[in-house]
Amino acid sequence: MRGARSMFFMDVAFLSIAIGCSLAIYGNYAALHGPLLYDDKAAVLQMPVVTGAAPLEHMWHVDFWGTELASPESHKSWRPLVTLTFAANYAIHGPSPFGYHVVNTALHVVVSAAVLPATRAAIDSGGEVDFSPGLASILFAVHPVHVEAVQNVVGRAELLMSLGYLGGFLTYTCAIGCGSCGTSSDLTRQLAGLLLALSSTLVSTLCKETGVTLPLLCVAWDITVACRLHPLHVVQWAAYLLVLPLCRPGVVRRPPRLAEARKLSYLLIRCGLLTAGGTAISLWRFSRNGGTSPSFNAFANPAALQPNVLYRSLSVAWVWAEYVWVVVWPSPLSCDWSYPSLPPIMSLADSRLPALIAFLALSGFTALWLLLPPPPTSSPSKSPFAPPLPRLRRRLLMCSFIGVIPFLLASNLVTVVGTSKAERLLYLPSLGGCAAMAVLLDSLACGCGCGITHGEGCEATNAGGATNAGGATNAGGANGRVGGDATGGRATSTLFMSPRFWIAFGVAAVIMSASFQQCSWYDGLWMDGVALWGHAVRVQEERPAWLRGVPGGGGPTTHALAEYGMQLSWAGRNAEAANVLERQIAVSESHVASDTWPTKGCGSLAGYASLSIVYRILGDNQAAVAIANRGIALIQRAAVDGGAEDPHTAKDCTREAARCVAARALAVYATDPQAAVTQMQTALTMSSNSDAVVFALAKQLNDHMGS
Repeated sequence: MRGARSMFFMDVAFLSIAIGCSLAIYGNYAALHGPLLYDDKAAVLQMPVVTGAAPLEHMWHVDFWGTELASPESHKSWRPLVTLTFAANYAIHGPSPFGYHVVNTALHVVVSAAVLPATRAAIDSGGEVDFSPGLASILFAVHPVHVEAVQNVVGRAELLMSLGYLGGFLTYTCAIGCGSCGTSSDLTRQLAGLLLALSSTLVSTLCKETGVTLPLLCVAWDITVACRLHPLHVVQWAAYLLVLPLCRPGVVRRPPRLAEARKLSYLLIRCGLLTAGGTAISLWRFSRNGGTSPSFNAFANPAALQPNVLYRSLSVAWVWAEYVWVVVWPSPLSCDWSYPSLPPIMSLADSRLPALIAFLALSGFTALWLLLPPPPTSSPSKSPFAPPLPRLRRRLLMCSFIGVIPFLLASNLVTVVGTSKAERLLYLPSLGGCAAMAVLLDSLACGCGCGITHGEGCEATNAGGATNAGGATNAGGANGRVGGDATGGRATSTLFMSPRFWIAFGVAAVIMSASFQQCSWYDGLWMDGVALWGHAVRVQEERPAWLRGVPGGGGPTTHALAEYGMQLSWAGRNAEAANVLERQIAVSESHVASDTWPTKGCGSLAGYASLSIVYRILGDNQAAVAIANRGIALIQRAAVDGGAEDPHTAKDCTREAARCVAARALAVYATDPQAAVTQMQTALTMSSNSDAVVFALAKQLNDHMGS
């Protein structure tokens, strides 16, 4: 009972800290009243289903941004349950950002709280006092990489998906039970847990496509934790079943004992049902795409769209290295990593290759260490299969699964995604890093002999019964743990006197304090569009030369410069906005003039309309007309060059040209009102009356005419 009480009060304390930190960062007045930025306007304010301009049931047929899901122009990011929550927000309080941020903050608080029991189940803490789950919950709550997912309203897709994901994982682990491989729970309970896990998979997938990987995590946990098996164990058992009928008697080692055979049979059935259910959900989700592939711009994800297979593989692997780095050391952070801020590897002389080779070597070594079978024991095993992994390695392996499996769809391995690098994609995968750090800190607190204190030394107890080499009366108590109490937990009174505990406590306090401060600072940037995009431009400009790949590579993106310029203009700083937008256009034109992949085309030619509007606000209508005409000419030429090969490029060019015509109409109005009206009608026709920017400019012209 003492161990249970200690664990309960520790969990309450850890949860209180995690929830308090989350509310302090995201629940303050400024954060809750922050504006809708970046993609928020497209997914919320300009989404017909959300605003009520289209019937609610239309959400089943359009993607996250309002494009028909079956259309070739769709990104195929179908998240109807998230759209439904946006519609509920809009119905209650309209476009006011307060309610949207309240929901996102509440979801992050709930997910951070769910991390504790999910981590406890994942790493098999059992009934002992274990700091790992609580530390993981706090580290997750304050990790700076989560700011984009929480403060950016469209990040709700990550939050809802993660909540369903962890909920499904918890229901499955509770139904199966740790260490028993399901033999301690009845078949009805196992079936219920399996059905609830697959139901959670479906719900999570309707929030974001990443949810479809939940059955894989359940399978990994079932093998590694529930059944205490080495991953090779299952491979050997499956091979045994396949090879045995083909061999003569005595060629294959004798079959396992009946109890072990039954245990593995239950495991294979559960894994088969999970795989079948997950595959069925994946195929159903894929069928919703209407038989067309997603439409992505090479500027958004040049690494995965590289035409050369070798360089594409190297570029994608480098993006993985960037993701791992930002989980371990979350700096620098930026809301935009499109081309050229994260250039693809296009040469074997790229300065990043040595670091990439080191990263791949370290990753391979870590994987081998985690999966390396333990040394043979003095007493030969009666099982024909590999012995289970030591507990510390099993825990870290499970942390790796938590980080890797939810990241699969964002890795560009299964399918190409619409962004080269985005911190919001790490919301759930970063839990693997937080849990691994918590496990290492917990092991440090127990001493380097954690394999004796609460690690490998208890394996004999778990596998062999109530006693181990030390017997029932050894120093570890009833469960054979050194320093344990009668419940099998750690002797907390002794633990708190250990210098190692206070060293681990100090390290954890420093990490959590630094994360909290950086998270609060970065969250503050998301409350101001000028600060957010100004920071993005600075990060891209100050990126070290060796991270730019080749001389002249890297630099600010045209997207970041365009957004920064518009934010400056909306803040009334039009002279500064003009300078930034002039720079953005210069970069765009240099890209187009290079005539090399991925700059060829019209993807970077946005900005002429914005600069024309800024010139008009500054009172220079002549310059406004001139820059609009220049933009129209360049865009039309780009459409001829790239539109014949790519219909999406032609559409993008038409949209940008329509905006330039609309901006020119406003500038022309001062000298020729009739010509302005004619040009605005032309812009509306070019945009098929569907572009929000052209509509806004037409409304401005109408207001001028009314006044």
